[in-house]
Amino acid sequence: MDRFEYENLTLCKENVEEINFTHKEFYNCKFTGCRFVETDFTDAVFEDCLFEDCNLSLNNLRKTKFRNVSFKGTKLVGLNFKHCDDFIFEVIFENCVILRCNFSNLKMCGSIFECSKVHECDFVNTDLSRAVFTKSDLSDSVFENTILIKANFKDALNYRINPLNNKITGAEFSMPEVVSLLHIFDINVE
Repeated sequence: MDRFEYENLTLCKENVEEINFTHKEFYNCKFTGCRFVETDFTDAVFEDCLFEDCNLSLNNLRKTKFRNVSFKGTKLVGLNFKHCDDFIFEVIFENCVILRCNFSNLKMCGSIFECSKVHECDFVNTDLSRAVFTKSDLSDSVFENTILIKANFKDALNYRINPLNNKITGAEFSMPEVVSLLHIFDINVE
């Protein structure tokens, strides 16, 4: 199958609708204000790309490659990142709304989730060593059998992490939210 490459382009909502993303490669491209709802990204490659002020909802991410991809001010809903190609999976989320996304079984060392709403997301069997969650709201997100070694949760809110079934050695937390790590012990702290 022939692969078509796009390089050094800035794409906006007016010119992105005519592109079929399946099996396409995007290098150093910027997507601004684009709406990708139920878009098929099967086997697409995004490398050194930026999605800014976009909407990605219910997209097919089977075998999609995200290598050094930044999402800024973007809404991501119902995405199964667990279906992505996990070889060199590198993502940065800044000021994003990430809702009901699945990051399970991925190696996401050093990934950044900064100043974002990360609600109802699954991080099951995920390697998040050195990941950054600063100033993010993690309401109803699930961390189970997750590697959080040296992860940064400073000023993060609403996380529920069981220290007995997640590896949190060297992780950084801030008061008063760090007290939430005690929730599994059913104790009262005053």
